[in-house]
Amino acid sequence: MYVFAKGLLDAGFAVTFIQDRKDNFPHSQPVWEDVECFFRSGFDYQNIDWDSFEKDNSWVKPFWYFKPSIAINGEREIFRKSPIFWPIKFVACRYLRKRPESLAIFETMKSCDFLIVSGIDASILAMLSGKPYMVFPHGSDMRVAIGAETAGTGWNARILEALLVYAFKKAACIGSQLPDASAEVSSREYKRLKDMRVDRVPLSYLPHDRLSRKIRRERLKTLFKKIDIDLVEADFYCFTPSRINFYWKGHDRLFEAINQNREILKIHFIFLGWGDDYQQAMAYVDQHDLHRYITVIPIFCSKQMLFRFFEAVDVIIDEFNGSGSYGTGLSEAMSRSCPVITWISDMFDKPGWEAPPVIQARSKEEISEAIVKVSNGEIDLDDWSMKTAAWFNRVHSNAAVKQVVNEKFGHYLDAGRL
Repeated sequence: MYVFAKGLLDAGFAVTFIQDRKDNFPHSQPVWEDVECFFRSGFDYQNIDWDSFEKDNSWVKPFWYFKPSIAINGEREIFRKSPIFWPIKFVACRYLRKRPESLAIFETMKSCDFLIVSGIDASILAMLSGKPYMVFPHGSDMRVAIGAETAGTGWNARILEALLVYAFKKAACIGSQLPDASAEVSSREYKRLKDMRVDRVPLSYLPHDRLSRKIRRERLKTLFKKIDIDLVEADFYCFTPSRINFYWKGHDRLFEAINQNREILKIHFIFLGWGDDYQQAMAYVDQHDLHRYITVIPIFCSKQMLFRFFEAVDVIIDEFNGSGSYGTGLSEAMSRSCPVITWISDMFDKPGWEAPPVIQARSKEEISEAIVKVSNGEIDLDDWSMKTAAWFNRVHSNAAVKQVVNEKFGHYLDAGRL
């Protein structure tokens, strides 16, 4: 939501962003989007004090950033002010009793003309506010709404699921940059909301032209020097920004493809040292003596540092499993006109959607073919960079997203704010 808010602000909209601290993971913190830093592998994110981190990194909240205050028994005031039918708001307010920041969020939502919300609590509060709103699912909220996941066990969980379904039904739209809105299951598996429509609403980023090969090399060397690691000489550099995960990402097939083609590859592969299979990946590199071809950097990067990598490498490898969609990593890499090797399914083959141009690969054989063709020049990365930049400008640029938002929600926003 913070990325969305920044993009909408740059596109000319008046924006209020409401802080949500329930998830302590770095990717959920606005400061992590704005600073350039890293944690060493093995850090304990559960015990990070983000207020202190913000001060230590001299991060100043934007003027449009709202930090909700705590109010005891705030749900009573929400019940009094909510225009929603009383049995629904009664049940919803009972759920909100353990969330003392809810009243401040509710009051701020009511001061806006249109709401964009993500997550279970935010969707329920938006419904209670009586304001028009779009739900922009992040994943688990969508899966709970359609019945692919549960909110827990017992009667309280069933009530929460019913509230979320009601909030989805009352939304002005369900928006996403993905046709499945991050459900990651076939519509045939929906237990609820089987006829739900997903409108295309991409996240916006500022596009950047691709840097020259010479400047990319200089910047990559600078990055490695900052981390205090030697950069192995190679003709091409490939970066995998996501966590190392064999089940969800399919990176085991990538490691095997690199090992299988090691004698003919002119690529050096760079991984970040975090994820469920990080240690297993390190062991594989050691076992097969792949240090000439693979560097696993033992760090976890902030977004601005990730952008420095996207600018400095020749190609990105994303993931090969899942539903064949794409996430923020691919979007952010493509904002720097960087070509991407990944698997995109046919989910975009429907009116109004456009799949990102990627070098397609999924099986170990396809991954091998892709990296060998990059290595021998049969795949022209400069040509793929131009295709990437053109698609990104059509779909994810601030101007493109502004047009989408105006077309879908402009009648709510005349002289108003999100």
